[in-house]
Amino acid sequence: METLIPQWIARFTNEDVIGEDHLGVEGMAQSYQQYLVPGIISTTDHARYYSFYCWILYRYINQPDSPRTLAAFRGQYFKRHELAFMLSGYAHHKDRNYLGGLVGSGVGNYKARRIWDSGNPIALDNHLDYFGNSQGGFGQYYRPVMQTLGLLADPESPRWIYRLTHRGEALAKAFAATIETTDYS
Repeated sequence: METLIPQWIARFTNEDVIGEDHLGVEGMAQSYQQYLVPGIISTTDHARYYSFYCWILYRYINQPDSPRTLAAFRGQYFKRHELAFMLSGYAHHKDRNYLGGLVGSGVGNYKARRIWDSGNPIALDNHLDYFGNSQGGFGQYYRPVMQTLGLLADPESPRWIYRLTHRGEALAKAFAATIETTDYS
């Protein structure tokens, strides 16, 4: 007997299923969560991303030639930093069977391994597809939470980058101080 499926949906195969938000409701769930429990994010148990994302914004905003536009921040500028951060975590844990707790891990664990094995040095610009959102984990999960926590303020213009509050700037500077003796700074 043939199995019937509803005619109003497409049939999915394992090859069709990529990512973790198949119904596209993750962003809405995050919004509801922020309304009900402000400042709590369920996608990670590591607070380091708050300081890391503040640092990326601070670095971008304070570059002498920065256009300070959201369009120039999205994509290559942002993703290169986040990818390097993800790969540094991967390098630290690469001998384990699974990389968890990092943006780009989980279902994307195979991507981190593939990127890591792609060569030495790793050309970051060749791997900016590691995360679908043009603002990576910041755009997908953290930005609303960071605004709720008082780390980010709305941009002065819809086309400009988010502003850091005094708290966000202090957190960015603290992150910068922790990496100032590393090769990454």
